[in-house]
Amino acid sequence: MTTREPSDALATSLVEFTGSLAAAVTIEELDRCYLDTVRTFVDTSKAGLYLLNPFNHGTERIATVGVSDYFLARYEEAGRPSDPVLAEVLACHRPVLNRQLMSRDEWCSLDVYGEVFHLHRMTVLLEAPVLDGDELVGTLNFGDDDDGGLPSSEEVCLAGALGGLLGIVLRSIREREQLQRERDHVVAALELCDDALVVTDLRHGYRRANAAARRVLARIDGADEEGWLDEVMADQRHEGDVALAKASVPLREGDRAMVRVHSMTLLEEPSLLVSFLSLTGGESHSLPCAVEGVLTVRERQVAEQVVRGLHDAEIADHLMVSPHTVKEYLKAVYRKLGVRSRVDLTALLLQGRARTPPPRTRGSEIPPARGHDGGSAPL
Repeated sequence: MTTREPSDALATSLVEFTGSLAAAVTIEELDRCYLDTVRTFVDTSKAGLYLLNPFNHGTERIATVGVSDYFLARYEEAGRPSDPVLAEVLACHRPVLNRQLMSRDEWCSLDVYGEVFHLHRMTVLLEAPVLDGDELVGTLNFGDDDDGGLPSSEEVCLAGALGGLLGIVLRSIREREQLQRERDHVVAALELCDDALVVTDLRHGYRRANAAARRVLARIDGADEEGWLDEVMADQRHEGDVALAKASVPLREGDRAMVRVHSMTLLEEPSLLVSFLSLTGGESHSLPCAVEGVLTVRERQVAEQVVRGLHDAEIADHLMVSPHTVKEYLKAVYRKLGVRSRVDLTALLLQGRARTPPPRTRGSEIPPARGHDGGSAPL
């Protein structure tokens, strides 16, 4: 390590370096950007970035340059527990140079030097904390022999400043990753929802329809055209916080039906518009009103497909569930409507002679459908 004279060029490079660190969107990008450039500012032959578990300060991730894999393994096994520089960093949360703690001879006489640091003749060791507020989340490590001299006070201070910057960037990256995980969970939940939902991001001009909504839209002739849903929603009326719109639409099978769209914005995020789609008429005419009040949404969907003449496997493919799940829903439909076969069910629904089901007795509740693996079947 050598003492550097400050210069405008060095200052400019440092600003660019900190900007590139702050622009990293993944931990891998942060590792690469940091290790590719940091030795320009802290003159060393070896550098590392350690990310630590905030609870026990154990290592979660290591990125290094200039050291061997064997050295890293030895450091984790024998060096970390007895590294006096690391112990001081953990205690005081500031950059620490080994020569601030002891002389060169004292350093070289330590067991940890003989077991680990001698592998690279690392007689100079500088470590700095990576801080997220007051929480230590990692360390910056710099090592070298002392042939080139000791690091300057400016380099020690710079190492501390870089640790603070990396802590901020690391928190931003982890928060972004957490938001992405939460977004993925929400999307997965929407896909499994029985209700036909369309979520529109008014701020970013983005729209997503879940599986149930895509099935509704697939039945409507022209619904795949850009702007179709906006044309329907343009003629809407408001009832409190809910906007209601409806339109008569042609179905791909040749009938016409009525599509209704109920929309509302989220209180927590007004830029998100959630729209519920429903389709009545056409194929849905096969279900009398009394039946619709008895069956669940999924049971009505299965019953409608039975009336159309579809077999269990075809219904399963249409509703994106397993054939076993279809059978369970069909059993529930039979029990609720008091029929015994597909023929009886079709005749009942087409003729509109739905009977009011008898009151359930204790213990007669319909168990949830089960999947092939014994768990609850997807909705």
